Amino acid sequence: MTKDELEQAVERLASLPPRLTDLAASFPEKAERAGPSAGGFTLVEHLAHLRDIEREGHGLRIRQLLDDAQPVLRNIDGDRLAVERAYNSVDTVASALAAFGRSRRENVSLLASLSAAALEREGRFEGMGVVSLARVVEMMCEHDEDHHRGIEALRSELEGAIRETDGGHAVPAR
Repeated sequence: MTKDELEQAVERLASLPPRLTDLAASFPEKAERAGPSAGGFTLVEHLAHLRDIEREGHGLRIRQLLDDAQPVLRNIDGDRLAVERAYNSVDTVASALAAFGRSRRENVSLLASLSAAALEREGRFEGMGVVSLARVVEMMCEHDEDHHRGIEALRSELEGAIRETDGGHAVPAR
C-alpha cells in the first residue's frame, strides 16, 4: 500500500461515522431494534458491533502490529458478541454511534501518521495466516462497506414492511 493509497483508505475510514449517523437518522420511526426477515443484525446491533470491533479488533490489531514482533491477531466472533453483550437490549443508536466515532477517530489519527514501512509490519491473524498492517487497513474498509450495505438493506426492508402495515408505525418482529 502506497502512502497515497493509505491516505485514501484513511479518508474512507474517517467518512463512516458521519455516513452512519445520516443513515441511522433515515430509519423508520422506532425501527432501530427490528431485524431483517432472513435474520441478521438490527441497526443497534450493527452499530454496537462496529463499536466493539473498532476497539477490540481493529484498534488492538493496529497497535499490536506497530508494537510487537510477529503478534498473533485475535479473530473476533461478532455474532457471539452480539448475543453475549445483548446489544439489542442494552445499547442505543446514539451511544453506539458516539463510542464508535471516538474509537474510529483514534484509529484514523494513528493510521494517518504511519509511514509506508509501518504498513509492511506483519502478524499472524487467527484463521487467516500472516497479514500486514496494510491488509488490516484494507480489511477495515471492507468491513465498513459490508456493514454500511447491510444497514442500507435493512432500512429498505423495514421501510417496505412498514408501508405494507398500518401507515408507518408498525415494526416487523425480529
